[in-house]
Order: sequence, then structure tokens, then C-alpha cells
Amino acid sequence: MRPTHHGRQEAGRGDRPEPRPARESLTASAARAAAAGGAARLDPGAAAALQRAMGNAAFAATVQRSADCDGHAHGTAPAHGTAPAPVQRAQDPAGAVPVIQRKWTDGTMSGDDPVFTSDNGRAGSVEVHNLKGTPLGPAANSPSVEPVGWGALRSQGFTKMAPGGEKPDGAPYRAVRMHLFNGRLGGPGNNTDNLAPGPGKLNSQMSAQAEDPAKHLVELGNAVWLKTTVSYQTSAVNAQDLTSVVPNHINMQWGVEGDAASARSWSSAITLPVDPLTPQQAADLRSWSQGPDALLNALQGQSRQVIGQALGLVPGHDLKMALMRTYPDLYRDLNATDQAAFLTVLPSTAERVNFLGVINLGVDEIFPQVLHPLFQAGHQAMAEEIFRDCNIADDVQRKMVFQYGPALLETIGNAGYELVMRDRAGYTLLKHFPESSVAALLDVLDQNGSLNPLLAQASALDRNKTLDSWATARAGNDSEQCKAFINGTSMAQDYKNQYSLWKKSKDDAAAYREGRPKRGAAARASNSDG
Repeated sequence: MRPTHHGRQEAGRGDRPEPRPARESLTASAARAAAAGGAARLDPGAAAALQRAMGNAAFAATVQRSADCDGHAHGTAPAHGTAPAPVQRAQDPAGAVPVIQRKWTDGTMSGDDPVFTSDNGRAGSVEVHNLKGTPLGPAANSPSVEPVGWGALRSQGFTKMAPGGEKPDGAPYRAVRMHLFNGRLGGPGNNTDNLAPGPGKLNSQMSAQAEDPAKHLVELGNAVWLKTTVSYQTSAVNAQDLTSVVPNHINMQWGVEGDAASARSWSSAITLPVDPLTPQQAADLRSWSQGPDALLNALQGQSRQVIGQALGLVPGHDLKMALMRTYPDLYRDLNATDQAAFLTVLPSTAERVNFLGVINLGVDEIFPQVLHPLFQAGHQAMAEEIFRDCNIADDVQRKMVFQYGPALLETIGNAGYELVMRDRAGYTLLKHFPESSVAALLDVLDQNGSLNPLLAQASALDRNKTLDSWATARAGNDSEQCKAFINGTSMAQDYKNQYSLWKKSKDDAAAYREGRPKRGAAARASNSDG
């Protein structure tokens, strides 16, 4: 594998700017080094002088040409986002060479340039730091190029959009081009080093279990890092050998810059393409009547994908449960609709929770693999019951809220309210609730007299903003009505007084701005008076 630093392509990159006139004299040796493309070998003082003389863009181009000649960099970035910000300078650990650190911007996202590592022409890994902003829309940076082997996957009918149209959910293999660096976070869709073929189901799991939590950290205003790596069954690459172009494993790590405790990791095996069952094999499974033991014997030695197809075909709860118990990962490979359908077949919450233990489902998998599929299928109450019966410790519940945010809180309903009420840091959870849910939660706390302990955890400014949102939701936009609403609650009088003063200062500031004459209008009035 060879690392390549893929920055964003600059507009007009081919027309390199001419060096600007020097603002200070350079030594003859520095000038000769620059002319020879050897800026990377300058000592730090000479390099700084050279950069001041040439300008950022020309200096960066000179260093890049030198690095390319020395074999320290490879390739150029695909066109992506806007032109990078001016080059930032930092000393490397040895103190001898100024390291060029580029930034990129793509709509509402920005970050340091990602570092891609290819694996014999296939996607290998990507690492990116300082992701900031607001995640882009759902279709941002959709794949527009084909990674090695994609044509063979498509021609053999293994892609989601195969010849003849989109394949149904139950098809044996629905390959998509998976982003290693998520497109909504700024990951390019026109760079084959960022795209690896894989099952659509796995891509959805990665989105729910890894990419969405990373996006949530960005939405909360953090600077986020991530690293994704894929590995293959074989090192040799043959575009027609699908087992050599589809990875067999993927791992993603992410967290907040400078906060080791926030680091998270997700990984999964990747099912490789196999031929679908014949019509006769499928028919035999649909009408299977020989019992669970015979079924397991018949499937012994078959690939996991064939066994997964059998799970969707065999009739009856007993046969499906026998397969699940023997091959626990089968449940994880189901799409969300089938996961919800299977769980609802189980007769009680206790049996559902017991089943999760049978398949060794970890706490970090409960939301994406159990709760969210049930919620999407319209079984919110069932999801809440499972969440309660799993007896998850409060500190782990809190981490789940931080990771999955409003999606989790909407799914677990009142269990989320109860966590806020009993958690020693309950106020920090409020920002993860939708605004309407915060108002409903404060209503409950007000009714049972528990407002003060929660409000005591907040700063005065945050507390007043929270109370104002609550008052506006319940009393409308009129300031006097908002203050009257707050005064009628069970909270401490001191909090009521602070809110009233804060609200008055906001109203006074708004009135001043409204009454202040506009500059243009004031000037015209002055001229007319003269």
C-alpha cells in the first residue's frame, strides 16, 4: 500500500502563477534550489524567505514538485468542493522541512485534506482530521467513478442497479459503491481511492452505526477525525475475480479531536458475492418440512450468503430460530424491515431480550440493529420495552444519547425523559432532544416538582434560553405572556427573577434596534435639514 495525499484540485491549477517580485533578497543558493525544484531541501529560514518572496501558491507548487520527484507524494486530487484556503505552514518533527497543510471546503463542511492509501489500485484506507461544519445533503458526493471490478459486478448482476433495473431487497447481492470517507462529511465521490464495492445492507449498517454518530459529533460543533480501512481476501487484483475486488472486512474509527475518551470504532466482515440459489433449491427451502436438524445438516459447508438466503425462505419460527442460533451473524445481515419482522414474531419482550443474548448482540448494536428497525416499522412501544428490559447502565445510556442523538430519544420515548430526570448530568442531554420534546420534558418536571435540580446544572445564559424556548412553545411570542408562564411554574423564585430580567434586557435591545434610524435615512434627514 502506498499513501497518497489527495488535496482538493485548485481552479486553474494548470496555470501556475508567476513568482511575485521578492520583497527581500534571497541567497543565491536558495534561488538556485528554487529554480531546480528543490525547495523541500531548504533550511527553515531560507524556506520562509522563499515563501515570502514567491507567495503561498507558487511556493506550495514548488514544494509539491520537489516531493513528487523524491517519491514522497503521489497523484492529484479529484475536483472537489471549492479551492483550498491559503497554505498553512508547520514545522515537521525534524525541524528541517516546512510541512504544507492544506484545508478544503465543500459547501458547509471543511477539514484537513484526507490522506488516502490505495491497495494495488483498490481502495485501502483514508484518514482525515478537523472535520467541521454542517453535514451536507443526502445525495452529496454520490459516486461518479467506478472502482476496479465494478464493471464485472454489474455485468454479472451483483450490483443494486443491475441490467434491467434495481434489484429487490431480497436479492442475493445488491452491491453499492461504499464511501470510506462519508460523502455528507465531504468525502469525494469522484475518487476511486474512496470507493469500495460492498453489499447495500452493509453500507446502511455502516451509515447507522458509524457515519451517523460521526456526523452527530460534527453537528454538535466539534472538530472530528475519522479513519476507515478495508482489507481483501487476496493481495493480487483481478477485475474479473470478484473476491479480489470486494473487500472482506471494513473498520471505521472516529472521535473528537483532542478527546481520547470520545474515540469510537466499528467494524464488520463483508460478504463476498456468490451465485444465487437455483429455482429448485429455493423451492425446496420454501416447503421445508424435515425439521431444524435436517435443515442445518443440509446447509453445512454452505457460504454465509447461501445460509442467509435460506433464512429468508424457510417457513416457520422454529426453522428460522434454529438458523439464528447456529449462525448469529445472520440477524445482523438482515435488512431493517426483516429484522423488525423477525423480532415481532417472538411472543414477548423477555424472549426478544433473550434472543439478543443468544446472538451476542453488544450494547453498541442495540439501537441500529434492534430499536431503530422496530421504530421504523411502527413498533415504538416494543422498542421502548426492549430498551428498558436490557437494563443498560445510566452512564452507557448517556453515551448512547451522545452517539445517536434525537433518533434514539425519539425511539425510546419516556425512557429518555426518565434518564434526564435521574441522571446527575441530565441537563447536558437536553440539547439532544428535539425542541418540542424538551418542552414536554420540562412540563413533566414542573408537574412533579423536579425542575430545580435540572436547571441548577446549567449556566444562567443556557438556563434562560431553555426557559424562553419552553415559554414560547407554551405561551406564544408575547414577552409578557412568556414571563407570566414562567412565573406560574414550580421553579425557584431566583430562576424566575433571572429569566424576567434577561427577557427584559432582550426586549429593550430589540426595541432600541427597531427605533434606531438607519444610517442612510439619518444621512438623508441631515442633508434635507441643511
